[in-house]
Amino acid sequence: MLEGKRRRRRFSDEFKRDAVEIVRSSGRSVRQVAGELGIYDSTLGNWVRQDQINRGEREGLTSDERERLGELEREWSSPGA
Repeated sequence: MLEGKRRRRRFSDEFKRDAVEIVRSSGRSVRQVAGELGIYDSTLGNWVRQDQINRGEREGLTSDERERLGELEREWSSPGA
């Protein structure tokens, strides 16, 4: 493995949902829960932030909007567009 490079881990939607729910319902900090789950607190923090956006508790693009934007960007950048 290249030094200084981290291998990108993939997490299931269910794992992400469950991790966010632990933060929302337990009163524990993102850092505490991330440590217990063996993931970076920045990763869990991103999931919590996106969940807040999806719930309308925070400003930003929802997951559906992000997905659609990605589709449009791929359409515009594909050959023949």
